[in-house]
Amino acid sequence: MVDPDKVDADGFELPNRALHVVAPNKKIKLSIVYPATTGRNMDEVLRVVDILQDVERRKDSAAPAYAKAASRL
Repeated sequence: MVDPDKVDADGFELPNRALHVVAPNKKIKLSIVYPATTGRNMDEVLRVVDILQDVERRKDSAAPAYAKAASRL
């Protein structure tokens, strides 16, 4: 994916950046696409990975929005 309005110093279009989390069973658990002009928030990525791991351990759980730890599941 490319935004034709966003170009580098040489005039080349800047591609979007994607982050994917793939489980050991090869299923995609998370996919986030960031525009080239937007930085990634690694604290958010780590928070989501922690939640995905907690939910995987506790099969009958789900995480609410903005959950930060297993204690909130």
